[in-house]
Amino acid sequence: MRMNQIYDYRIQSPAPAGDVTLVGIPDYLTIERQVITRGLVDLVTDVTGVLPIAKVEPAPVVGPLTITTVGSIDNLVIGNAETVLMNNATLATIRGFAAGYHGQKFTIVSIGAGQVALAHENAGSIAANRLTNIVTSGVTPLAPGLGAATYWYNEVTSRWKLLDHNQGGWISVAFDAANFRTNGFDQWVLTSGDQGNFTYFLTGDHLTISVSLSGTSVTGTADAQHLQVIIPNGWLATVTSLGYAYISDNGVIENGGHVICVVGQGYVAARRLAGNWSLSTNNTTIWWTFPFRIT
Repeated sequence: MRMNQIYDYRIQSPAPAGDVTLVGIPDYLTIERQVITRGLVDLVTDVTGVLPIAKVEPAPVVGPLTITTVGSIDNLVIGNAETVLMNNATLATIRGFAAGYHGQKFTIVSIGAGQVALAHENAGSIAANRLTNIVTSGVTPLAPGLGAATYWYNEVTSRWKLLDHNQGGWISVAFDAANFRTNGFDQWVLTSGDQGNFTYFLTGDHLTISVSLSGTSVTGTADAQHLQVIIPNGWLATVTSLGYAYISDNGVIENGGHVICVVGQGYVAARRLAGNWSLSTNNTTIWWTFPFRIT
């Protein structure tokens, strides 16, 4: 074997980049008697041609990654973590994770006092870092200290796909008078003390809302057929559904009272069996727990 010979090695690859040749005096290979010793190849001086790039999936790291950031979080870097612990004190809205490799999977777990919200296709993060959730009209929530979700990276769509979601517990909606309205010129008037309960639980695309609203007022001209409760998080009903409600209309218990959501709308409406709602002062009560699907 001549030591100044040029050796031609072809590297097999799914997408060949052309011939790759080792050149120069091969000091990276020595032969002494019957022993061949391989040295280091200098990719700058010893190689000509374009080397194919092999995609190597990194090994998962050991131990969870803990995040305490609150507010809107974009392009969150999780590395190779298999578990991300959200120890946020107040609301944290995650709008994207730094892109992973194809098939990478991790679980995000809420362990803090603040709610975690996972935003669908939010433009705050770059396209390849965005989340594809089951529910698309609003965020996917994790109850503080309870909820968990699992994501998987799809290199074909360049998105993190939600595989599994467990809200973990009921989430309460803070009182806001703007959450209550009518379908007419009447006003449905509530104070914070009137809202005994306003909670929700999301499973897949099935949402259950439970409300207990006592001693409310209806003012105006008695033209309202609907007393409407706004669906949280901007969610929209995906089908029209009907359910039962306990209703006391100006102190008179209504047999046959019901609630309804309408496809494409962002409210649930309480209705009497017949007729409009009566005007009242601190004397109208509505209780219901209503499951329906959202988009």
